Amino acid sequence: MQMSSTLTTDYFRELVHTETKLMNELCHKWTHIMDKESGINEEAIGHIRSTIGKTQLFINQRFKQFIGLVDDCELKRGPKETKVEDLQGFWDMIFYQIQDLHQSFQWLNQLKDNDWREPEVKPVVSKRAAKVVPKPNASKPIVRSKIREQILNLKNKKCEQTVEKNSSFGEKENQKLEISVNSEATKKLETKGIEKHCESMANSNVLKRTPLRVALKK
Repeated sequence: MQMSSTLTTDYFRELVHTETKLMNELCHKWTHIMDKESGINEEAIGHIRSTIGKTQLFINQRFKQFIGLVDDCELKRGPKETKVEDLQGFWDMIFYQIQDLHQSFQWLNQLKDNDWREPEVKPVVSKRAAKVVPKPNASKPIVRSKIREQILNLKNKKCEQTVEKNSSFGEKENQKLEISVNSEATKKLETKGIEKHCESMANSNVLKRTPLRVALKK
């Protein structure tokens, strides 16, 4: 597919359309192989189903989300403006997953060529992102606005969960400490009570043995 010299919403729609068509064709191909070809072991069937499932989930979730951002950019809707540069940033982010799915289908080809026995080495996913030709003499696009905010919100949410977890742990530890202190105080009071009782008993015995009481007994 020929690349556009400028970033437009139509260009990104075409990217999604092309990738969606290719992924659906691969899913259809491997569904047919799984249903019609004999000699496929259960483990290989599991790999095929897993790859098809991940691909269909990606189409229904990520591509749908991306097209929604394209619509926001084109119609200038939403609480924050979505720029064309934002679309490029989001595409770069999901392109790693697209590459991973293509590599999974390539690995299924190797599995088939190897009589449905797993190859020793699986293909390594490339880490290069999709390249888009920017406008001539244009400065490097900055990914921000709605997409950047979504990423920061996820990070902040994780931090808040960590703080809440630590606070809850601190409260539990304080409760344990308070129970321990109360228990120690109770033990001390009980010990003092026993000591006073013993002391009282001892004094009572001393009184019983005074010379006067002995003389009276006689």
